[in-house]
Amino acid sequence: MYELIELIFSYSINDAQRIKIKYLKDLIIKLSMLDFYIATSFEKRIISKKKFESTSMFIVEIRKIAYGLIRSENKC
Repeated sequence: MYELIELIFSYSINDAQRIKIKYLKDLIIKLSMLDFYIATSFEKRIISKKKFESTSMFIVEIRKIAYGLIRSENKC
């Protein structure tokens, strides 16, 4: 989770478009891994179905925002 925050701050601080896109792609990778860990936790019955669904939907929304940012950065 802290790495996600670090990547978001790194994205906002840098000015070079290529570096910003790299941080966004790294963010998407970390989000995918977090989603995987959440799914694994649900399969092993560590977290409830409600917690799994709410957390997964939150991760999907953040991922959509990141993909939108990549599209807007590529257009500029």
